[in-house]
Amino acid sequence: GRTKRLNSTRQKLDRAGVHKTISDLALSAKPSLGFEKLVEFKMADMSAEALVMKFRKRFASNVVDAARRRLEEHGVPIPEDVDP
Repeated sequence: GRTKRLNSTRQKLDRAGVHKTISDLALSAKPSLGFEKLVEFKMADMSAEALVMKFRKRFASNVVDAARRRLEEHGVPIPEDVDP
């Protein structure tokens, strides 16, 4: 019913940058509300975890492993690596 703004994510993007923010989202112990909503609405391909998998060569192996695990736990297909 209510609009949820991503203020804390936007602030972290400004403070820490895209790479760090995406890595931290993938490494978090619990999935973010944003991830859960994207899965619910069949848009998980837009999640931080999916971005990690699409560009896995740019992320540390522990980040890739965490992203893969979260996607698998939620039944989300693992995106192909698009990074040459």
